[in-house]
Amino acid sequence: MRGHANHRRFLFWLALGTALMALAMAVLLVFTLAQRRAVQLAAGLRHDSITAPAFECEREFLRFRQALDSTVHSRHPPGHDELTLRYDLFLSRLTLLRDSPSISVLVQRPEYQTVVPQLEQWARRADRVIPSVRPDPQALAGLLDEVNAMAFDVHALSLAANSVVSRLVEDQENTLLKQSEQIVALTLAQLILLSIAATALVVRHKRQEQERLALEVLTDKLHRSQEALARSETKAALSTVIASVSHELSTPLGNSLMTASTLVDQSRDFRRTFDSNQLKRSELSAFVENVCEGNDLMLRNLQRAVALLKNFRQVANDQASEQRRRFDLATVVHEVVDTLAPSLKRQPHTIVLDIPPGITMDSLPGPLGQVIINLVNNAYLHGFEGRTDGVLTIRATQGGGHVHLVFSDNGVGMSPQTQARLFQPFFSTKTGEGGTGLGMTIVADLVRKTLGGTLEVYSILGSGTTMRLDLPLVVPRIEE
Repeated sequence: MRGHANHRRFLFWLALGTALMALAMAVLLVFTLAQRRAVQLAAGLRHDSITAPAFECEREFLRFRQALDSTVHSRHPPGHDELTLRYDLFLSRLTLLRDSPSISVLVQRPEYQTVVPQLEQWARRADRVIPSVRPDPQALAGLLDEVNAMAFDVHALSLAANSVVSRLVEDQENTLLKQSEQIVALTLAQLILLSIAATALVVRHKRQEQERLALEVLTDKLHRSQEALARSETKAALSTVIASVSHELSTPLGNSLMTASTLVDQSRDFRRTFDSNQLKRSELSAFVENVCEGNDLMLRNLQRAVALLKNFRQVANDQASEQRRRFDLATVVHEVVDTLAPSLKRQPHTIVLDIPPGITMDSLPGPLGQVIINLVNNAYLHGFEGRTDGVLTIRATQGGGHVHLVFSDNGVGMSPQTQARLFQPFFSTKTGEGGTGLGMTIVADLVRKTLGGTLEVYSILGSGTTMRLDLPLVVPRIEE
């Protein structure tokens, strides 16, 4: 028990270390993705994406100012179409500066909040002058004065765009540097955890080796028997039968002992009542009835124990485990369930029998009873673990020379991994708790080899288990 506690403690710390490493890897992944995102963002915030709209707007603004100045002051002014063209180009760059998604980081700057509204207001006034075929010279001169007044602010906006880009690039560099440092720290922490886990595994391996050597001394005989079972099919079958008999005998003998103890107690009470001359006729009748019922129950259980011993001798000789005979399936199943009733009544579960009378079999009731007992015990021990409302339904139908015997429970079900190993010898989900791991192996051998049938398992974790047995109504004869 101490070894199991140490093992569980070690597994706990190992699982905790593994979980911490997984958490560190997850955080590392988050930082890596964040760094990747930062790199993508830095790539998206190219210099041109922010500065280009501002610089182009300033360039077209200066070109338009030059064209407007020539129109107002030059002796040979440019044509009206050129002025209009420069004005339209400036408006297009102003629209780009205002609506470009990449300019969003520049919108918060006071230069932008000052210049862009001024340019938009000036553009609305210019729209009433410049598009005219013959614009008013005084109006053009006024527009020129306003343009000259805004030239410094437009240039300041270009400088602000350049400043924003420089700041963003610096922030991205700092972010990448910080994330790189965090990734390095997490990687070092992960390496330390891995080193600790590896050291713990080495230490644990040495301890397990020492425990294995110590256990080997105490269980050398058992290991030799298991190796012999693996080498010899005959010895393996014999060992299975021995385990089966010892497992199955515990039920009828235990029931007989319990019944005998009850009868002894009742006999003592009856004797005291009889000696005190206070015996009533009703008490005498009740005592006689209890004795008859107890004797009948002990007789059935002892007969079952004798049949099991007989089964061991016959199976050991590779013969039918019990003599074949004709019997009614419903009667045999009821008898087996009645035999199990004393040991099952302590559990808050229910067995429902749905087997119509008249299904006559020419088969081996002994092995069939062993199968029923094992499946019922398996449902109560494993299927209904942790539950108080278990229902095991045993139903049978006849068709095509076979009987379809189905055991369905509403228990906890089995995982696919457990189903895959269900019929392996010595496999048990209760290792160390008294289970031999041979119950379902015995069931499979009896159904397939002794009774000549097939066995299928359907189970969903959390939704119960169904065992389907297809048995021939007439069992094939085994030649001597």
